[in-house]
Amino acid sequence: MHSEHSEQQRHLPTRPATILVVDDEPAILELVGEALTEEGFRVTLAADLAGALDALDHERFDLVLADALAGFATDFTLDEWPALDTLRDRAAPARVVVFSAHPARHFAAASERGFAGFVAKPFDLDTLVASLNSYLAASSFPVAPPPEPILAPS
Repeated sequence: MHSEHSEQQRHLPTRPATILVVDDEPAILELVGEALTEEGFRVTLAADLAGALDALDHERFDLVLADALAGFATDFTLDEWPALDTLRDRAAPARVVVFSAHPARHFAAASERGFAGFVAKPFDLDTLVASLNSYLAASSFPVAPPPEPILAPS
């Protein structure tokens, strides 16, 4: 039995979502990049704000996952908002999800500032993927449904 909704889902484009991941910790960048690629996303990695802005100048992304402190500290001062705001503005219309090992309370204003959400480090990779899929779905990106199982003839 097929519903009209499931029929519509079958005809959605199935191109992989493009995600820009920004983090100044090489191990995290590599881990997240590999995990998202294995999940079928097309991933671009940037180790700092300059790299992220360069990537945004050359490609349009469906979602940006940005470490709140990825190379944004200068002269021993730390104010992540101007850099994150720049990233958000340049990424538009893509949504930007902030992730950080710092307490979530430091990023309570994220949604008010136009960010899609916050993901706390450390994170479970399955939970991260599910969260990113939710953010993509909320932004009207057509998330491809899981493939239907192929049943062996009996």
